[in-house]
Amino acid sequence: ILGQQKKELGNLLESQKRQYKLRKEQLKEELQENQSTPKREKQEWLLRQKENMQHYQAEEEANLLRRQRQYFELQCRQYKRKMLLARHNLDQDLLREELNKKQTQKDLECAMLLRQHESTQELEFRHLHTVQRTRTELTRLQHQTELSNQLEYNKRREQELRQKHAMEVRQQPKSLKSKELQIKKQ
Repeated sequence: ILGQQKKELGNLLESQKRQYKLRKEQLKEELQENQSTPKREKQEWLLRQKENMQHYQAEEEANLLRRQRQYFELQCRQYKRKMLLARHNLDQDLLREELNKKQTQKDLECAMLLRQHESTQELEFRHLHTVQRTRTELTRLQHQTELSNQLEYNKRREQELRQKHAMEVRQQPKSLKSKELQIKKQ
C-alpha cells in the first residue's frame, strides 16, 4: 500500500510539474501579447498567478495525502479486524477441539464404567446363582440324609419290634404255663 501511495504521489508531483511548466509558458505568452502593461504589473501579476498555482498544487497534494492516509487507516483497520477474526476463529477451533477431546474422554470413561458395572453385575449374578445352586444342593442332601436316617431308623425299629415280637412269641408258652400254675395254686 505504501509503495503504491508513494508512486501515486510521485505521479501527482510529476503531473503538477508539467502543468506548472505549461501554465508558466501560457502566462508568458499572455504577457507578451499584452505589451501595454508595465513591467512591474506584469511581474506582480505573474507572481500572483505563480502563488495561486502553487497554492492549488499544495491543496491538491494535501488532498491526495489525506485520502491516502484515510485509505491506509481503513486498510489497517480492515487488516486488524481480519486478524482479530482469524485469531477468534483459531481460538474457537482450539476450544472446540479441546471440548471434543474432553467429550471423547468422558464418553470413554462412561463406557468403561458401564462395562465395569455390567461385569460386576454379571459376577454378582453368577455368584448368586452359585450360592442358590449350592443351597439347593445342600437342602437336597440334607433331605436325602434325613430320609436315609429316617428309613434306617424305621428299619431298625421294625427289626427291633420283630425281635421283640419273636421273643414274646417264644416266651408265650412259658408265660402261659406260669399263669396256669398260678391259677391252679389259687
